[in-house]
Amino acid sequence: MSFTPWIKIGLLLCLLWGNKQAKAQLLSLEDLAKEKIYYSIDQAVRDADQAKRLRVFRRAYSFPTAVPRMLQLQWLTMNHTLIESVPESIKNMQNLQVLELRGNKLKRLPEAICALSNLKQLDLSKNHLTGLPQNFSELKQLQSLNIGQNKKITALPNQIFEQTSLKSLVIRQIKLEQLPPAIGQLKHLEVLDLYGNKLSKIPAEIGLLVQLKQLNVGMNEIKNGQNIFDWLSQLNALEFLNIDALGLKNLGPNIAQFKRLKYLSAQLNNIKYLPAELYTMQQLKVLDVSSNLLDTLDQAIANLVNLETLNLERNEFDQLPDAFGALKKLKKLKLGVNRLRSIPQSITELEALESLDIANTGLRDLPKGFGQLKNLSFLNLAFNKYLNPSRAAKELIRLPLLKTLEMSQNGHTNFSDSWTQLKAIEDWDLRDNNFKNLPDSIGRLQTLKKLDLRYNQLKEVPESIGQLLNLEKLDLGYNALRRLPESIKQLKNLKLLKLERNKISAEERLKIKNWLPNTKILFEH
Repeated sequence: MSFTPWIKIGLLLCLLWGNKQAKAQLLSLEDLAKEKIYYSIDQAVRDADQAKRLRVFRRAYSFPTAVPRMLQLQWLTMNHTLIESVPESIKNMQNLQVLELRGNKLKRLPEAICALSNLKQLDLSKNHLTGLPQNFSELKQLQSLNIGQNKKITALPNQIFEQTSLKSLVIRQIKLEQLPPAIGQLKHLEVLDLYGNKLSKIPAEIGLLVQLKQLNVGMNEIKNGQNIFDWLSQLNALEFLNIDALGLKNLGPNIAQFKRLKYLSAQLNNIKYLPAELYTMQQLKVLDVSSNLLDTLDQAIANLVNLETLNLERNEFDQLPDAFGALKKLKKLKLGVNRLRSIPQSITELEALESLDIANTGLRDLPKGFGQLKNLSFLNLAFNKYLNPSRAAKELIRLPLLKTLEMSQNGHTNFSDSWTQLKAIEDWDLRDNNFKNLPDSIGRLQTLKKLDLRYNQLKEVPESIGQLLNLEKLDLGYNALRRLPESIKQLKNLKLLKLERNKISAEERLKIKNWLPNTKILFEH
């Protein structure tokens, strides 16, 4: 009696059982994200039965030969490793669900990559790809594809539109000139990013993608951007919308119908007014209408009580309503490059505010009570030549968390002694002013890490500069210095010292180098 047929059947059953076991071990993407990440290929090989996620940091230049043999791997990240090709053997990694190859030197992909039958997420952004494999449509389970910033791709292969399981498609900044109507076939899309291409027309078929939550069509070369509102109104599930730089004159007739919209960016357009309906969209968290032609903001801005970021910079406002106090969740406010001589008193009531930009506005004074902004950590006051520094200092020194302060090109001549009472300052930009000296009290600024005094008229630096023990970067370039005090050698944490275009002799330069042997010092431009 021959046992050969039974042996063959047994082997076949074992193979089928093994395949079933391999599939049974696949984790959901949510659970996979919680798995331990291996950063060493050698360690991942030793723990081959357990290692499900591998992240390669070192620049490999070529695809590591050990990786395709790791058959249990489900998530592979090889971003910025400078690999130039993907081997045919990658087809053996049948358990792979997530493959990230961002920022490499890939010019093409092998067809073998399309044999990864369980692949759900594929990131190929920032490479040199000119297209995708002919059999790309074989990736039946693919849910997320990112081919953004492959700038040699000017047209999309038809295979993409056969990927009906796709939920996220990112094709930003690839010099795309045309998007076919077939985009409407991707009925399950929730994210579509077309930002920064060369599209002259956006197909109305996008309006068929009713599951879209995020749509980014900004920074294209649309000839009649206003036409997007003909189909945009069909996308009622939108939570994120970017319509930057489309030549828009208004925000369309039905902006308020987007009941779920939380992020709206319409910067770099020709919008002259905001519709009344916009102020009813209480769910908005981010509103960016910078670089438009706005000159009026309605009091009803107070209705947007969930706003966390508001960008009104580069418009034509000469005044703003005193209605900001109701925006209790506002963390970031940008008002720069307008014609504001003052800012509303109600801004002082924004207790959650962390970042405020009022650069280049013609500002004279900070409102009384400004110092009570207890969470403010970033403040830009640059290019305000009419700002009274002594009166501003009275409010600034009351800010308990102010870490970054921009005050360049304000024309200040006197470095007020009171400024050295700033409690938490770490990064202070005072470039392009007219300071001739610094107060001895500058040594009080113990928290300071970066000080920029470039393009002033300083002739000397006080000994107390040596007390700034946390200083890491000091820029004194383009002044009139002939020497530095010996106390500078106490700055053990100083990594960079800029002294270009001063009057420091060769002898003094040698002293400074000896005082700061571990600091990079620039004497020449």
